[in-house]
Amino acid sequence: MTSKPTKHIDNLNYFDIPLPLFMHSVLKYAEELGGEQQKGMGIKIFKGLIGLFTDNAQVELISDVIRKTTHHAVSAYLINEYRAGIQNTLKSVSDADVAKLPTTYLQVRHINRILAVSLKDINAVETPDQTELLSCGLNLLVYLCMKFVNIHKGKGEEQIMGEKSQNAMCLDHKRFWLKHLAETEKVKKRVEAEIVKSKSKIDEYSEEEKQKMQNKTIFLRYNQFLLLNDTLDKLNELK
Repeated sequence: MTSKPTKHIDNLNYFDIPLPLFMHSVLKYAEELGGEQQKGMGIKIFKGLIGLFTDNAQVELISDVIRKTTHHAVSAYLINEYRAGIQNTLKSVSDADVAKLPTTYLQVRHINRILAVSLKDINAVETPDQTELLSCGLNLLVYLCMKFVNIHKGKGEEQIMGEKSQNAMCLDHKRFWLKHLAETEKVKKRVEAEIVKSKSKIDEYSEEEKQKMQNKTIFLRYNQFLLLNDTLDKLNELK
């Protein structure tokens, strides 16, 4: 693994090791060390390795690690990397051409895999890392749903229907997006219940105590729930 290939690699078995498991181990180990320097080292190794691969292989690697890891901070980081990869791919593409783009980043199976891991209502009430994972998944869903709506705004289905495509931006996959939007209703109920519960606990403190406790877990979690609810409101507007 020490010699750098002369061209981008399209094969995740190039180094004769299960690369998704290796990268999961590197990121998890760096995260568990706790220090910012160690975390940065793990991310640096990840970025150095993933930069050797083609876009197709990068997407396969990211989505496979997300599917297999139980380390929520790793998944949250990779979802943000995935979203950045989509944005980088689409930055020079007009909305009219996105649905025709043959990019692995927009394949239904990869997006579905990522949303299935992140958009669980239980993620809202477990650890802060799980709530962050949920937040990353919701932000990805908002971005992609808005892109889908903008692409097909004002067009009749007869103008858009074409060959069946795995590109999630094709109108053929409208039900796919509606399904995930419907699934967020359960998440929203859980988040709203947590907001009420947290607010009730916070109201037990005096104003003076509240000022001194802004960095305490209960206040941080309350703010986290409020941000989640704002994102869920944006998704409701897209239904």
